Amino acid sequence: MIWWTKDGVSRLTVTFTLVACAPMIVATAMAYGLIGIDTELGRRVASHFGALMLVFLGGMHWGFGLLGYGALTDDEKESYMGTCFGAAAVILASLALFLPTTLGLIVLVISFLAYLIYDFYAAKMGMSPRWKANIRNGFVVVMVSCLFACALVPAGRTPVTPHSFEEHPLFGNRDK
Repeated sequence: MIWWTKDGVSRLTVTFTLVACAPMIVATAMAYGLIGIDTELGRRVASHFGALMLVFLGGMHWGFGLLGYGALTDDEKESYMGTCFGAAAVILASLALFLPTTLGLIVLVISFLAYLIYDFYAAKMGMSPRWKANIRNGFVVVMVSCLFACALVPAGRTPVTPHSFEEHPLFGNRDK
């Protein structure tokens, strides 16, 4: 084993994958009012970024299916499962974006958990490369944790918005 790889995956790849979680962590901090002043914006950013990442994971399965992972199994339908799961990700992500934010976040949490279960199954059955497990687990744990945390924030919890900044009790008209 070479020092810059772990189980066939570059440590740099794993690092960049976890760095890709940064926008979700920032969105969660926004949703709780730790960054910025619009908590609803943080929930929407988390919903949109989660949908984007779900489509990306689905695209990976689509690609693995088209490359023939799973095609060597006796059951021919398994060779098409990756492609079907890839298409399902687009449908689930679109559904999450059209629903109210809280419900969309919940749909994304369930979708990521379903994909995690499918990833374990796909790796076990040879329908996706084994190295994918090394970069998937930490990524999905961070995504699900942040999406769930954002779903717990009450909808419309916006203490100060740019449009009502002057009307806020702390920053009201000081000339009076």
